[in-house]
Amino acid sequence: MQSPQAHLPHSAIHSRAEATSLLIERMNSFLAEVPDDLLLKVVNDRPGQIHELLADLRARDDKVLSIQARNQLASAKLRSKSFSKIESKYALLDANTASQLLGITRQALSKKGKVGQVIAYTNNGRKYFPDFQFAENAVSPVVGQLVKALEIDPRDEQAINLLIAFLAQLMDFSNVGELPNVAARYQFLADEGAFNIIVRDYQNRLEMGM
Repeated sequence: MQSPQAHLPHSAIHSRAEATSLLIERMNSFLAEVPDDLLLKVVNDRPGQIHELLADLRARDDKVLSIQARNQLASAKLRSKSFSKIESKYALLDANTASQLLGITRQALSKKGKVGQVIAYTNNGRKYFPDFQFAENAVSPVVGQLVKALEIDPRDEQAINLLIAFLAQLMDFSNVGELPNVAARYQFLADEGAFNIIVRDYQNRLEMGM
């Protein structure tokens, strides 16, 4: 990582206010990457030398971490943020809980996933099953119908992750002139009309490269 000053476009800055604003923006971006425990240690142990310590930390990071390592860390942070969003949208069951709910082994649950009868969000090699697809100790058949209609390879973890994220997004399932009927897409899957709209919207999304 380089210091904020290294990125400062001097020729584009014409006032102290502009320079201060840009430096604050750069510093906030840097501080967001510093682990909480380390930041608290810096503040509590040597509050009078915060800037020097942060500069030293940044210099050490540059020497220790290669570009490849930094890229991998950035990728891991993105995955973590994506999973946090999923956790905020769904009640998630781990594999043990899902298999117990269905009264089957984890191996049998895995087979259902491989053929698209059940979907799970994969994060760091672990499977998390949104609970909307379970009812009366069984998997709703609409899940398998959706995977088939969208022609998604159920073994493609990234594609299933994207589908689960897509189903968490809001849609308005109402006719013109009616009151809005807004909810997450997965909540409308049992309705045939909404199901067809969800399939259409997902396919349009792929065609637009989104």
